[in-house]
Amino acid sequence: MADLVNIRSENDSKVFTSGCIINMGGFSKEGKDGKQGGIQAIRTTAAAFEVDTVLVIEDGFLTSFLQEDLPKEVTIIRLPKSSGVVTRSPEQWMHQRDLRVRAYFHGENPQRRLHPHQLTLNSSEYSVYKVGSEAIPDALLPHGAREEETWRTPIPVPINRDLKNRLLAVSQATEVDQIPESPIYGFMVVLSVSEDRTSFNVLSPSPEPPPNTLLVCSICYVDPEGV
Repeated sequence: MADLVNIRSENDSKVFTSGCIINMGGFSKEGKDGKQGGIQAIRTTAAAFEVDTVLVIEDGFLTSFLQEDLPKEVTIIRLPKSSGVVTRSPEQWMHQRDLRVRAYFHGENPQRRLHPHQLTLNSSEYSVYKVGSEAIPDALLPHGAREEETWRTPIPVPINRDLKNRLLAVSQATEVDQIPESPIYGFMVVLSVSEDRTSFNVLSPSPEPPPNTLLVCSICYVDPEGV
């Protein structure tokens, strides 16, 4: 997406002058995974878009951390939170996310329901990847060495029962090295994986089998109508 934004900026003077605003997801300090995942998402986005200003709402810890973590040329500004904002718990955020995923597959209007399809896919015909691995702290690198762009590296994921209830993105990439830059067709959710791991069942908006390159998302979703 960053590459596409840069291309448009180069060809549209208004876009180049106005720039863009990136609305990040809420940052959670609950648990190691939530904290590290949020920080890594900010690092990745800031690097990809070459941002020059980061606005942090209320969070003093995040403001201080980003001032030390991001390049010095990036300006970090802390803004007060409006007194009328209602703070949501992690459980409320997860519930809202599940509602959006459910609406993607089944629709929002009860009078005009969507009817997704359950497909059985052969494991041998599909490759599943995740993009990015955890960055190695500079202190653990050999002297003079630099961390590679691990956040852009496609990593193979085995098709096993750990994929159950995971959201999969259907990539438009035709080669593995194209995965980080390629758009996606849409999403599916894994309903089950066979005992011998030779096949897996998915819930898909399309009745046709998807292309053979899939990306595993960090989101787990239990479809109430697919159980």
